Amino acid sequence: MSVKCEIKNYKKVVSELKKMKEAPKKALVSAEADIRKRAPGWIASGVVDRYNLENGKQAGKKAILNGEVGDLKIKGSLLKNDMEFHYSGRLLTPTHFGMNPTEKPKPWTPYTLKWKVLKASKGTTIKIKELRKKQKKNIGRNYTHQSTQNSPKSPWMLQYTGNKKEDGVNYIPFQRRGQSDPMKHVARTVSLPQMVTQGKDGPLRPEVATHFHENLEKRIMHNINRYMGKK
Repeated sequence: MSVKCEIKNYKKVVSELKKMKEAPKKALVSAEADIRKRAPGWIASGVVDRYNLENGKQAGKKAILNGEVGDLKIKGSLLKNDMEFHYSGRLLTPTHFGMNPTEKPKPWTPYTLKWKVLKASKGTTIKIKELRKKQKKNIGRNYTHQSTQNSPKSPWMLQYTGNKKEDGVNYIPFQRRGQSDPMKHVARTVSLPQMVTQGKDGPLRPEVATHFHENLEKRIMHNINRYMGKK
């Protein structure tokens, strides 16, 4: 998806600026440099206003700006009125949205798995019950294929990821969806592009739009006043 950075009444603005020689171009060049540097932060601020990303605003902004949850490419130019911010990224697991617990309890221990994507929502709560005696007995019988029929679908449950990195994620929610399926289906939430816009290349999320447009106008006016003087 992309976010287009354009000036309202562009042709009229350019026409007026051309009458004022070099100062207008310097103003727009400086404004573009400002926007390239600052706009990713404006957008990130809007995202963390709406989403419980990384379980905190500062951590969430950092994750976005550091490319931990998605990528950003800036294309075009403010001078040509075709500057765009292109976001990409995978669907994120609940670990990015305050998932608790983050480690799997001891075998057969009941626990409640929680995470919340939207700050305004109640979030997701899944209770993992302790295995009954019959279920525990069938675990042993499974190895010799003597067990009775298992449930075809399991709840989301923490499973080891096979992580080998020191700062990697060890456990994420998995689910079994078939009678003989392994726990292979991973819980997914939303991607960074979906958090920025409503649909592919759609309008900005309201929280993002507020930060983006207000700050965009301020930086353009700041540089116009800087090089051309207030009237």
